[in-house]
Amino acid sequence: MAIENSVAGALLTNYLLLEEHALRIIGEVYLRISHNVVAIPGAEIVKLKTVESHPMALAQCRGWFASHRTLRAIEVYDTAGAASTIAKADDPLRAALAPHWCAEAFGLDVLAKAVEDSPHNWTRFVHVRAGAQPSGGNKTSVAFSLAHKTGSLARVLTGLANAGSSLTKIQSLPIVGKPWSYRFFADFEHQPAESPTELLDVLRKASDDLVHLGTYSAGQHLEP
Repeated sequence: MAIENSVAGALLTNYLLLEEHALRIIGEVYLRISHNVVAIPGAEIVKLKTVESHPMALAQCRGWFASHRTLRAIEVYDTAGAASTIAKADDPLRAALAPHWCAEAFGLDVLAKAVEDSPHNWTRFVHVRAGAQPSGGNKTSVAFSLAHKTGSLARVLTGLANAGSSLTKIQSLPIVGKPWSYRFFADFEHQPAESPTELLDVLRKASDDLVHLGTYSAGQHLEP
C-alpha cells in the first residue's frame, strides 16, 4: 500500500486504513515513480481535452499541467485503472497519466514521457498483513495520541532519542469528533539486533493509546 510520496506528500487516508482494518506493516520498499501521458493510437497532445489519473499522480505533475493549461485534469481511482478506461473509451480527446507498462498492457501510445515535476520522485510502499505480529527488523512504526499538555510531544521525541532511536517520519492527523486533537503516526529506526521494547515503553508512558503498527527491515530504493 502506498503511504507517502517524496513530491506530493503523505497519503493521509491510507494512514487511517492501517488502524481501521488492523493492518500491520511487515516490510517496505521505495519505488522510483515516472508518469507518462498515454492515449489511444492516433491521439495528439495538442488535441487532447482531458487527462485522467490518481490524485497523487496528478499532483506530481503540476508543472506539466501548468504548461498545458487547456487540459483538464480528472481524478480517478488509480493510474492503471485510468489507462484501462482510456483504452476502452477509444476517444482521441482523452488521455491518462500512467506508467509505461500500462501503455503496453492496454495497447496505448505514449504521447509524453516522464512528465513528473522531479526526477527524484519516489513513493514509499508498505507491505501490510491483517493481524500480523511484529517479526523484527531495524524499523518500527507506531500510532499514538497525546494529552494536551505543554511539551508532551517534545518529551516523547526526547525519550526516543535517549533510547537510541532515529525518528524518520512523524505525521499528524485530526481525530474525528475531537476538534484540534491529533493522532500521530511515527517511524523510527534502531539497531536491528535490538528489540524496540524500550522505545515502545517510552511511548506507552507518554501516550494515551499506543498502537504498535509493526517492526520490520527498512526498505531499499528501487528504480523502475
